[in-house]
Amino acid sequence: MSVIYNALKKTQETREEQQKIPPKKSVLLFSNLVDIKRKWIQLIMCFAIAIIIAMMVYTFKYSLTSAKSLPANTVTSEKLTLTGILISEKTKIAMINKQTYSLGDTIQGKKIVSIHLNGIRLQDGNNIEELPLRT
Repeated sequence: MSVIYNALKKTQETREEQQKIPPKKSVLLFSNLVDIKRKWIQLIMCFAIAIIIAMMVYTFKYSLTSAKSLPANTVTSEKLTLTGILISEKTKIAMINKQTYSLGDTIQGKKIVSIHLNGIRLQDGNNIEELPLRT
């Protein structure tokens, strides 16, 4: 009986010793490197997003100033192509033939009376024309 008791006691002591052994330093260093790498990737992603937003804002501002420098009611025989729509709480802007127009602007003698997600409505006298968003 003492042989079985001694074997069980030795097994229990071995388990307790194994639980007290701290993990190897190489495992800790690897996990720290993974965390540092993840944080750098997150930081780089934030900078990339900030640069993309800044470029979009600059492009949008530039397109607005270039559209305002042209007379709003310039008549051309170009076919009207709606390529983009921007709707926010304060403004509604449509991009037609690479120029930006707001609600109430005139293009080719037609007034923009409505800007919505799927297109715009143009009014020419009593006629109302729907110009769909080109995809």
